[in-house]
Amino acid sequence: MAPMEPRTSHGQMVSYYLKMEPHLFRAAVEDQFARIRQERDAAAAAAAKEQAPEAQPEQSELVLYRRMQELKRSEQRATVEDLMYASVLERFVELGVPMLPRVESIVESPGDLKALTEGVHSREALDLVKEHVRTIMGPASVAFSNAMVKMSRLQAAQVYAASVMFGYFVCRVDKRFHLERSLGLLQEAPEDAVKRLERLFSAADSMDGVDNPDAAAVVDAAQPGTDVSTSTSGRPAEEQQQKKSEKSALRRYVEQFDQAAMLEMTRVVSAEGAQLVEAQTAALFGDLKALQRQMQEAVGQDASSMEELMERVQRSVANGSVESVTITVGTQRRFVLEAVAFGTFLRDVESHVDTEYALLTPFSGGGGGGRTPTWSHGCTTVRKTRRSRWCSSTQAASTEVAAPDAGQAMDGMGIAKVDETLLAHEEHLKYRFAQYLRTKEAIAKQEGSLVNFAKGYERFGLTREGGATVYREWAPAATSAQLVGEFNNWSGTPMQRDQFGVWSVKLPDGADGEPAVPHGSRVKVRLQHPGGFSVDRIPAWIRWATQEARMGAHYNGVHWAPPPGERHTWKHERPGAKLAALRIYEAHVGMSSEEPVVASYTYFKDNVLPRIAALGYNAIQLMAVQEHAYFASFGYHVTSPFAVSSRSGTPEELKALIDEAHRLGLRVLLDIVHSHISSNADDGLAGFDFGQEQSASYFCAGERGYHTLWDSRLFNYANHEVLRYLLSNLRFWIEEYRFDGFRFDGVTSMLYHHHGIHMAFSGNYSEYFSPATNVDAVVYLMLANELVHSLLPEAVTVAEDVSGMPALCRPVSEGGTGFDYRLAMGLPDQWVKMVSGQRDEQWSMRAIAGALTNRRYSERTVAYVESHDQSLVGDTTLAWRLMGAEMYTGMSALQPPSPTIARGMAYHKMIRAATIALGGDGWLNFMGNEFGHPEWIDFPREGNKWSHHYCRRQWSLADAEHLRYRQLNAWDAALQRLEAGTAFLSSAHQIVSYVGEEEQLLVAERGPLVFVFNFSPFNDYADYKVGVPEPGKYRIALDSDDPEFGGPGRVGHEAEHFTHPEGQPGVPESNFNNRAFSMLVAAPSRSVVVYERVPEGRAAR
Repeated sequence: MAPMEPRTSHGQMVSYYLKMEPHLFRAAVEDQFARIRQERDAAAAAAAKEQAPEAQPEQSELVLYRRMQELKRSEQRATVEDLMYASVLERFVELGVPMLPRVESIVESPGDLKALTEGVHSREALDLVKEHVRTIMGPASVAFSNAMVKMSRLQAAQVYAASVMFGYFVCRVDKRFHLERSLGLLQEAPEDAVKRLERLFSAADSMDGVDNPDAAAVVDAAQPGTDVSTSTSGRPAEEQQQKKSEKSALRRYVEQFDQAAMLEMTRVVSAEGAQLVEAQTAALFGDLKALQRQMQEAVGQDASSMEELMERVQRSVANGSVESVTITVGTQRRFVLEAVAFGTFLRDVESHVDTEYALLTPFSGGGGGGRTPTWSHGCTTVRKTRRSRWCSSTQAASTEVAAPDAGQAMDGMGIAKVDETLLAHEEHLKYRFAQYLRTKEAIAKQEGSLVNFAKGYERFGLTREGGATVYREWAPAATSAQLVGEFNNWSGTPMQRDQFGVWSVKLPDGADGEPAVPHGSRVKVRLQHPGGFSVDRIPAWIRWATQEARMGAHYNGVHWAPPPGERHTWKHERPGAKLAALRIYEAHVGMSSEEPVVASYTYFKDNVLPRIAALGYNAIQLMAVQEHAYFASFGYHVTSPFAVSSRSGTPEELKALIDEAHRLGLRVLLDIVHSHISSNADDGLAGFDFGQEQSASYFCAGERGYHTLWDSRLFNYANHEVLRYLLSNLRFWIEEYRFDGFRFDGVTSMLYHHHGIHMAFSGNYSEYFSPATNVDAVVYLMLANELVHSLLPEAVTVAEDVSGMPALCRPVSEGGTGFDYRLAMGLPDQWVKMVSGQRDEQWSMRAIAGALTNRRYSERTVAYVESHDQSLVGDTTLAWRLMGAEMYTGMSALQPPSPTIARGMAYHKMIRAATIALGGDGWLNFMGNEFGHPEWIDFPREGNKWSHHYCRRQWSLADAEHLRYRQLNAWDAALQRLEAGTAFLSSAHQIVSYVGEEEQLLVAERGPLVFVFNFSPFNDYADYKVGVPEPGKYRIALDSDDPEFGGPGRVGHEAEHFTHPEGQPGVPESNFNNRAFSMLVAAPSRSVVVYERVPEGRAAR
């Protein structure tokens, strides 16, 4: 319906009403405005109460409170802007005129111009609109032509923005004019009234003679300076000239303004209005600052005259050095008139919001009201000079863009060296980096350093201090607290509260030297709610929690402090330096057994780790380690972040697993959940929320503290104690369990206040850097990555982000978020779409190559075909999508494969090979998918009668020599060996040299390898010519058609492939597919063959 998308959930809601249920739209908008007004009134009352002398809040609490209010105001302002934009859009809907879409290179969209004029402006204002259109477009003989005009995108954007502001100006002066006239403040002579009516009748008559009647209401038909006796309207030229010389009462009214009055009427009133004008223009034409920089670079700043400057602009447009658009003159007129209408509607809506609800922020040109617009809002049509149509090149050349020094990394703009597009969001990026620095400095001031701050687990929870057991808990909302457990027969030991809301108790050892709270004993904390009742909660920092073996039983915290003889003794060092490329085996310990049971850490150590090492992976990613009361949550509804999941064993058994992984050379990553927490109050951290203010809570208050899709609680990342808790959690897992890094779950939900819900990210940078961005969460992630890499330089952090936020995987020192890798979450969807929705012969090679190579090459990506997400109930594995139920009966290697099995086996190998070769800088595989594990995953639950049948891994399928699962397993191992031997994942050399749509062929280079993919289900190619980068002899390094991997063996491996020169080296246009050499190969249908150049004197791989 419009080029801009709403940024807030409330904006999305009213946009839905406007599109689907317009009769509800107006009431919904007014309800939202009223809600925001009530929230602001309540906040003002609370602020007044805070300032009362008797309140005297702590300084830290006051800072947090103010920060919370600032954030709330930012959210409210974004919502107000969304509601205002939707209200403007409603006016276009009422006119029956669709708004222009984003402007591409060629545009043709004339629209209903009459509705955009007579349906919008008063009769008096129409004369000013006519003059504006003439000023922009020139004479009517041109304005009514069908000529095509090419101009820079910047010029088009500036004229559009100026026209919006002209409409805004016209609305303001027209209302003021009519008000003063109705109050009798204006004097109109009788002859003025008569002339005004005559002009209107003349305009109506002239509509009959104009080729385009829609335009007659806004553009005079006469061409200035014409020598003919009549104009295009058919009326005498003398009459036209007389009419032209007359001035409307509104025009004369405007010309009476002094300079101060004119400046007042031409300025935008609110920061919200200014933001909408700029956002609308950017949505139509693109990044305005980037376009300005582009124009400046193209035309330079040394033009000696205006004529020379305009010549340079025209030359830049002609030679393509600046982005341009090509449109008809009719569409130009549509652009101008829609922009004028937009400005008029915007001022109407702005006036209503300000008058009825007082929600707007005064605009001060960028000081306190928001960003300084990148457009000029001078009212050009009241000037007497005329410009050539759509030529705002003087504005383009004279606009000064103060580009920041990208070398100054300490302002957060070092990332602009890598991606100059980020300069357009300089203000946001500098703000978040300043927040990061302020937060880090505050931590250092109070705690000594970030690293010391993250030692919370040494002080909170149950710890040992000088012959005593000490228990501390941050629970500022509780009115009293007691430590209860088996050690005191659950009778309760009182605790004391300090000024920061931390409750503590010190329990001396017994006379025999034994701790007061024995190892392995159950404990809880009893908190008194402000309502007067008490609740028992599991300590927030507990390291183990167990559940009684009965239906519906709740968890208890367990004090884990084994004596020296029972503690795990570390035997093996971590693997060495940081890996050049990750090859991750994603695993869930609990479902790793073939038996219908919850597997243990010991089982995984003894049975699964050897398999992973044999396959050739160099890292494992362990899911569901943090304690989670609901097994079927896959470990993502964490209840106790510091506790090891007791379903699979004890903390010491997990340590033994990690120790063994290190012996095998495997890094161990923890799938950590800091994006949300289970809402289960009885069994976890959510139980510490008593509905208190968020400054005294782990969680955000109100709707912001709840994730509607996940039914979980959301952390308040601005809170000092929440930062201590989460950062300490990271250090705890690194130091206590020797994890080598983390995969951060749910990063998209953290990055944005909308959590990515109902968002389809397009790649527009304004989606990433706006009031919708949760800066507090971004700052936390920056601190988290800095901490992890400070503690363990070789550590690896991976972000699960579907939005594609730029700089997520750039160093914090540059202004990035600091992750090492991001997951390529769009790739599985691309394969599912093709495998399930298209016939094999319809698979597009451009789509495959485009999806695999569409990533930020300055940030590393982990590619995958399927993770645990693609195997959950309701979804299926790739193998099952390809082969279905025939996997039950057709996977025997002792008989020829059926067409379904042959196809499925071939594409399973090809898809995994294409993804690891071209999809990223790392690789991930979920447990069992390497051998084509059938079916899906379904955890025990009431709906499946608590069955483990689909919650296990059938390793015997891969072990059986007579089954084809073994061949798929061998293919995966061969891919890992190939990468280990050639390091192609870490190579910057990646080229797709040929994309054959009709042949369904892809030829690509990665590192030292040449991959030839034939996706065709029918066609085999012999002696097929492919381009290669270097001369010499090539041999086959890997072949999916090999019988070892279940293929029919159509490619001869003994053949040597010698290259031939193609054209002139260094002249791509003379080469074959831009490669200086070529060779002939075999490319059977549904196969991938990988070639490696054999250096002289060395045998082939």
